Amino acid sequence: MAIENGRIRGIAGDPQTADLTVYTPFETWMDILTGKADGPALFLENKYSAEGDIDLLADLGRIFGRP
Repeated sequence: MAIENGRIRGIAGDPQTADLTVYTPFETWMDILTGKADGPALFLENKYSAEGDIDLLADLGRIFGRP
């Protein structure tokens, strides 16, 4: 997905040019997005991993409207 100018949109792209790549089972990601699970806690528990801009990972809650 691309996050630009306050908008989020799905795109096809080269993963090698991504600012952030998150590796997670679908169910884990959906639990994070729906608020059923705490994303930072699951990251620290190695339930998913990420490569790239980890500051962006930390900011995803705000980007997606979560405190």
